[in-house]
Amino acid sequence: YENTRMLINSHLDAIFELPCLQRKSSSDLKNLLAVVRESLGALEALGSPVQQWDHIIVYMVVRRLDSSSHEAWELCRSSSKRPATFSEL
Repeated sequence: YENTRMLINSHLDAIFELPCLQRKSSSDLKNLLAVVRESLGALEALGSPVQQWDHIIVYMVVRRLDSSSHEAWELCRSSSKRPATFSEL
């Protein structure tokens, strides 16, 4: 617990190794977002600049959505030219 580098790596692993959702499921989506929120919170507590990672996090999470949810997200964002924030997701 005293090795900051290992703790940061562990939380980054949790984000980078998120599974792709196979079906449209609110519980699976809530689980996915809970892992990301928990990891980002822990990373922030460890001093990582997570406030600047929105574009990367949104990209990674959207890529893991099931096809139906991914399509709905893209339709929702189609009128916007600016990148979404994690809180918008």
